[in-house]
Amino acid sequence: MTVLVSHEGADVDLADLAGVPHAMVLFPGAFTPTCTRELSALDALWQELGEQGVAVPVLAVACDAPPVLAAWREAEGVGVPLLSDFWPHGALSRELDAFDESTGRARRTSVVIGADGQVAWRDDAPPGAARDMARLAAVLRDL
Repeated sequence: MTVLVSHEGADVDLADLAGVPHAMVLFPGAFTPTCTRELSALDALWQELGEQGVAVPVLAVACDAPPVLAAWREAEGVGVPLLSDFWPHGALSRELDAFDESTGRARRTSVVIGADGQVAWRDDAPPGAARDMARLAAVLRDL
């Protein structure tokens, strides 16, 4: 299983999520316009789900280094934790068939992993197009 690094520099072992439904929202790059709009929308969704008692972990992941993600999080004033898929470069993105070899970045992909460890839902947006976080929220509420 993959180990990612949080924006704070802590290791996050995805094996700890075995048996727990969760969402992974992959971003192509910190500080880019579409990703920044999506991060804000994801943060609002993350806060809303918490207020509604929906206890599904939501992982925001990008291939940027942890210090870049920490700066992005602070610049945007969001609370959602950010995870780095920087090294080995794009390991999680590749695992989820969401890595763009031509750009060296994750594609704009969201997945919900069920308690059985299988992808229960997937959303892929074309380059430059923002995902509809309300669709993700509806899926997470139905878990």
